[in-house]
Amino acid sequence: MTKVTKKQMVLEYLQKGRTLTSEEAWNFFGASRLADIVHKLRKEGYPILTTDTSGKDKFGNKVNFATYKLVRAEG
Repeated sequence: MTKVTKKQMVLEYLQKGRTLTSEEAWNFFGASRLADIVHKLRKEGYPILTTDTSGKDKFGNKVNFATYKLVRAEG
């Protein structure tokens, strides 16, 4: 039986055209180091766009975080 890695889970999720944040990666896959996973995927040639996003934490404080999206080739 082949074990599915967190990197594979993240890639499959992004390949469906979805965006992903660190919080979502933790909630969906138990992945606590999304930036590292994205870095490894980029080294493998996947074009992943990072967008700086603002929001609020559970206390109402402003926070900034990255949102990742796999860029699809036009055509």
